[in-house]
Amino acid sequence: ENKIPILSSETLIIANASDVKFIINVLKYLQNSQNVESKAHILYHIAANSEIAIVTHDFIAKGMSLVNEIEFEQWLLEVNIDFSFQNIRKKSLYEAVEIIISSFIKSKKDQSYVHYFMDIVLEQDLRNQAGISDFLTFWDKNSEKFSIPSPEGTNAVRIMTIHKSKGLEF
Repeated sequence: ENKIPILSSETLIIANASDVKFIINVLKYLQNSQNVESKAHILYHIAANSEIAIVTHDFIAKGMSLVNEIEFEQWLLEVNIDFSFQNIRKKSLYEAVEIIISSFIKSKKDQSYVHYFMDIVLEQDLRNQAGISDFLTFWDKNSEKFSIPSPEGTNAVRIMTIHKSKGLEF
């Protein structure tokens, strides 16, 4: 209401970042192109974060009506999004995520969540030679464990539990 910035442990969890949720939804769609929930989230994110002349609802409805993946790719190309799902599936996990980011996530002021997510993807890719399915299984089990460090010097109200504030002096 008063535009006061808030900092809490929940706001620092990587899985709660909208760009990270978008990347996960693209990976879920790559894993299963029949996943309509992920496709709807992808379309909403594109509509909300791109300069598309179509109304958001109409954009999502049109995208959802295209069941054939090749038609879907061609339609995305018409709205200036050049992205090939088939080519991405041939890449390593890390390369796939890099392409997703470069294709959809335009440079924003703060991309720390995306950078930390890329570190997690790289670690999983190197350690386990993980594919998309393996990574999504890992992410479903562990996503709430990853958070970015609390930025020092941030001018924000810090919310913490009584337990976490124990021993601190204010």
